[in-house]
Amino acid sequence: MTNEIKQIIFKASKEQKKEWEEEAEEQGFKSFSDFIRTTLTKELAQSSQTDTGASDDVSAQLSELTQTVNKIATQVDDVDSRLDSIEREVRDDPEVKELASDVFRILPTKNEAIESAKGTPSSTDSVGGTVEQIANRLDRKPYEIEQAIERLQKDTHRVHSMTASVELGGIIQGREEQSDALRYYKDR
Repeated sequence: MTNEIKQIIFKASKEQKKEWEEEAEEQGFKSFSDFIRTTLTKELAQSSQTDTGASDDVSAQLSELTQTVNKIATQVDDVDSRLDSIEREVRDDPEVKELASDVFRILPTKNEAIESAKGTPSSTDSVGGTVEQIANRLDRKPYEIEQAIERLQKDTHRVHSMTASVELGGIIQGREEQSDALRYYKDR
């Protein structure tokens, strides 16, 4: 299929032609013919959209969708604000602060946590480093220990976590449940 160019001839008044030529020049078209082709193509495209009525339907749906997305975004922002407020309250809770201090005191070092995973008893006052072990030692609920550890991690950057089986290069024979447990430890 070849793009054969055909010449189209139509009549316009001198004033109309002059007006179109000036407009073509103002808009920076390479030629008057390019201006006519581009303008006619745009006009036909706009005309076909409004003739089908689809454009109005799509615009209405798009407007409705935009409003819905904006409402959802506002609700997400509200939830984020509330969550930030709750996190601040928990972090600033004196009871959590005191518990965090107790947790830090008994947290093992990294080597002590690994030794505990192997089943070697600790010679220090620390525990094995799992949330359950710390909760049992302090006679607290696991979620309270998790809050305290989260506070320590955010505030001090001296509390870390590991899975002992990864540190030891595999599961410790007969101690799978303990070696796979997430353990927390502190820097010296």
